[in-house]
Amino acid sequence: MGTKEAGHTSTASSEGERDKPHKFPPSPLIAHSSVQKWKQPDHGLVKINCDGARFAKENKAGIGVVIRNNEGMVLGSLSKQLSQAFSPL
Repeated sequence: MGTKEAGHTSTASSEGERDKPHKFPPSPLIAHSSVQKWKQPDHGLVKINCDGARFAKENKAGIGVVIRNNEGMVLGSLSKQLSQAFSPL
């Protein structure tokens, strides 16, 4: 019994179907695309944007932060790699 990821071929294990290969259609690729434009904060305020990513194989994560004023001028920024990112929660 086994599964091949590339061809999505699997061997059934139920009685009467044992060792008979079954072909499954490939899983559809889902593309997520959204364009978001930065919106300035009100006069006298700053806006802090942040994002993060987790890399499960490397057991690491990364964060990024940008602080801008109402004119879009960068007042501060940070990017950092974090080790031992066990789970996103």
